[in-house]
Amino acid sequence: MKLTIMRLLEPRPANAPADALIFNAPRPLCGHEGWEGEFRHGIFYVAIFPQDRYAPGFIKETVSLDGWLCEYISDETIRPYAEETAKEYNTTVEEHEWNIWVDSYMSRHGTEETDLEEFLRKNLLEQPK
Repeated sequence: MKLTIMRLLEPRPANAPADALIFNAPRPLCGHEGWEGEFRHGIFYVAIFPQDRYAPGFIKETVSLDGWLCEYISDETIRPYAEETAKEYNTTVEEHEWNIWVDSYMSRHGTEETDLEEFLRKNLLEQPK
């Protein structure tokens, strides 16, 4: 099964704990804390706490319901891409409006698919026995 990661250039929701994985979908999702918010992939959000023993099951069910993992990024995430791309085109980041670099980054890296099982192995803390 594939997991879609959606990058968002905005702050994390204030109501979501810093260690929570946040998913977004067009339908309600299962997890630890759910809410409705601004439309991205849908209006339904859920926070899943990766250290919880039920996290793997919640994540698998959420992904099966077309839940996308939200990765909140900042301009600092985009800057290395912008500098490398500008160099390739023999220009500088400063010679162009910042939104051009943001749009370019998001068009290339705004969503990404990864193997769900591999994601779970790499990103979940060791589960209690």
